[in-house]
Amino acid sequence: MPRSIVAPFLYVVALPASLAACGSVELAPYDTSGGTGGGPAVTGTGGGSAVTGTGGAGANGEDASSTSSTGASTGLAPAPSCSAADCAVRIAEGAPKCAVSASGKVSCWWGGPLLNERLAAVAPVEGLDDVVAASGSSLHMCFLHADGRVACQGVNFGQLGQAVPLGKRSAVPVVLPDVEGVVQLASGEHHICGLLGSGNVICWGKSTYVPLLGVEGVEQTAVPVTVTGLDDAVQVVISFEHTCALRATGEVVCWGALTTGGAAATPVRVEGIEGAVEITAGWNHDCARLASGKVLCWGNNEQSQLGDGTSEPRSEPVEVLGLDDAIQVSAGSRETCALRQGGKVVCWGTTPQEIDIPEAVYVSVGVVGVIYDDACAALASGEIACWSTPAGRDIVVFGP
Repeated sequence: MPRSIVAPFLYVVALPASLAACGSVELAPYDTSGGTGGGPAVTGTGGGSAVTGTGGAGANGEDASSTSSTGASTGLAPAPSCSAADCAVRIAEGAPKCAVSASGKVSCWWGGPLLNERLAAVAPVEGLDDVVAASGSSLHMCFLHADGRVACQGVNFGQLGQAVPLGKRSAVPVVLPDVEGVVQLASGEHHICGLLGSGNVICWGKSTYVPLLGVEGVEQTAVPVTVTGLDDAVQVVISFEHTCALRATGEVVCWGALTTGGAAATPVRVEGIEGAVEITAGWNHDCARLASGKVLCWGNNEQSQLGDGTSEPRSEPVEVLGLDDAIQVSAGSRETCALRQGGKVVCWGTTPQEIDIPEAVYVSVGVVGVIYDDACAALASGEIACWSTPAGRDIVVFGP
């Protein structure tokens, strides 16, 4: 893949003092199975029990903390150089509209009744102080609490379960009464799935044009259902029309509108993937990161989002060229980005580019909804950098 630098339209989000002040931050070794695109496991959050490995135990029987991204190194994500417990360490997946701090607090730069209004400044979300991850789409945002509960806000098309009447909305996060024991969370446009510590995956909400909930004959439910035939998952990821899970064996299974072709109501194995330690779902393409640091992608390739040097669709996984040190990967609508060892972020799509930002600790590319052309990264400084993807529009500068 070309290594030339193409400067994107870039903005550094000015965080409130509470999200960039001084204190103490500790990041656990990189969690290879946390959320869409993985993420660092946060320890020492908010004075309660330390939250580590929120995405599961890792593939191939490995503990996430021991997974090496090159085979020789530890695969650690860069630790924030800021000294604050409120440094931003994780960006919301699916729609990068919010950031989670090391202390478990949440701040967002999108808001309004439908969560589709850019705010003039990053604003804290009141009442959230033990969050380990966030995931959402254009019309909702959900937050995973350290104790395995899930709270969501926005419009309910089914993804807010019984917490909010169907078709209604909540301007503040409300806890979903039927969801508990979740260790990793993924959100689609109208459905949500959660990984349980047992390796089972539960899903709820509404299917769109194809079955998305992983159970034959179930198209919509406010109460979570357990995905059929899947009891060893270590990560789950979601896009608009499909869902995928990484198994402890390093294999990948998907259901819905398969990016390999066809459709399935229950999990189907993606052939050609072995030894994966992280997966990510784009709009209609998917990628898997291997322990070696290499990345394989498959599906639609109109904008060269598979990174194989072509624009041809691939029903089987192909290797991203020139990348062998990835420690996290995030697929978006028309683009894919990877966090490399040392904190550099490289993206591929319409214009392959190394994003000219300071050292990063996490990257998230928008997949669904109104901001699907945005990408953001949590920086080692505790700040947040956002940019428009090559196929997208320019974004406004966030104020203080």
